[in-house]
Amino acid sequence: MSTSDSQIPLKTEHEFKDFLYWNFITLVLLFPAALAIGMRSTGWLLVYIFLVAFHFYVLEQRFFCTHCPYYAREGKCVNCMMNWGCPKYFKPRPYPPSRFDIAITSLGFIIVIFFPLPWLLKEPFLLGAYFVAIVFFLLTVRRYECGRCVYFGCPFNRVPDDVKKEFEESEGRVE
Repeated sequence: MSTSDSQIPLKTEHEFKDFLYWNFITLVLLFPAALAIGMRSTGWLLVYIFLVAFHFYVLEQRFFCTHCPYYAREGKCVNCMMNWGCPKYFKPRPYPPSRFDIAITSLGFIIVIFFPLPWLLKEPFLLGAYFVAIVFFLLTVRRYECGRCVYFGCPFNRVPDDVKKEFEESEGRVE
């Protein structure tokens, strides 16, 4: 029995229910941060909302998503687990992301994650909920997505090399 026979099948398509699930998980993560900020300042809450939207719908889409096979599919909108129905603002780039692309995306995530800390430190329960939600999100995405995702250029992809090779050969990507 080959390694790929014992693997969970690769996820070649996302469904709308995937989008709903992953966005709910993301909102669970962002809610304590937004609540902590909003309890003290509406202005800073608006800044945080803008920052999150800018990161996910501009920076991440341009520097990370444009390399993803889901983004390169036909149509004017993305149909993936995180951006269902989001217009494709950028041209697909069907090659692995560069170090610069990864750095920009990572910096954006770091800013989004650490921005609310000054407010969360004043609300210990929300700080705890925030960190639990981050850990829950990371463990869940790692367990249910990273081991079967066809975005092989992603630094978090955990699909075994033999499964990647078999998939690429079946898709006609390699000779």
